[in-house]
Amino acid sequence: MREAPPPTLKLHRMHGMLRVAHHLHSNWDSVLGEPDLRFDSVQASAHAAPSQLHGTGLFASEPIEAGQLVTLYPIHALGDATTCLTCDEDGRDAELFGEKGRTDWPYRVDLPVSPGLAGWAEDLWVDTNPTRDARSGWLGHLVNEGVACAGSTEPQIVDYYAETLRRANCFLVPFGDTPLMCWAATRAVAAGEELLGVYGHDYWCARDGGGGGGVPSYTPEVLRAAQEWKAALSACRASVQEEYEAEVAALGGLFEYADAQAREEAGGGGGGADDDGAPRGMLAAGTGARKRGAQKKRRVSRRR
Repeated sequence: MREAPPPTLKLHRMHGMLRVAHHLHSNWDSVLGEPDLRFDSVQASAHAAPSQLHGTGLFASEPIEAGQLVTLYPIHALGDATTCLTCDEDGRDAELFGEKGRTDWPYRVDLPVSPGLAGWAEDLWVDTNPTRDARSGWLGHLVNEGVACAGSTEPQIVDYYAETLRRANCFLVPFGDTPLMCWAATRAVAAGEELLGVYGHDYWCARDGGGGGGVPSYTPEVLRAAQEWKAALSACRASVQEEYEAEVAALGGLFEYADAQAREEAGGGGGGADDDGAPRGMLAAGTGARKRGAQKKRRVSRRR
């Protein structure tokens, strides 16, 4: 088992992650201009509109095929159990989240452990500032769930999973070995249909809206119901990695480069950054990753 890095090194690597996420969000048009990447469809596939379920939701602007990438999840803060990092220039994110982050904020997503996070960052989370202007392609925080978990008893939780999985048409999964998360369609979605995901009973039971009282212990029946969702999530994650191989490689290359820079900085080697906070050479590194991904044999689309 790998040893966890010193706190200073971890902090440098977290800063590197957040700088890349901020750079991508702020310079998304340059990514859309890459001819070998299929992010243009993400821009046009979904839009925000009033939801009959809750507040503002995300709706299909055009027919969406099963397996299609729908939108990315915006990252305005990144943190762990003791730290919350922001990199906004106007200070709005820092003011909202604070130094340690708001633990009760409903848009926080705990990052699933991936090979790149294992051993050093298994407690990372990302969060969204909903007061920011929504940007096409980064609307993941607007996806509602079709049903809330009504309480924390075993029958309520089992019924919740059965109903929410029946109604869901997309899942939130990692986009490569990075802190980026994306919503991908699990079935065909008609134009005008609301995109509905699954939060899990932990999300609801930890909040008053789900009966309160905290998250209950996993009984065999609850575990069985939750495992069905986890298995579907795993399959969706694998599908995204395969279907969007070149795109995953391109954005993943940016994070790999930034991580190498962060390690160098933590070791006293400098490294430097561009004026917008992106490590120098990031775009060049990303282009190299994109070309390597594009050179791999492109799989025939499995969408129906």
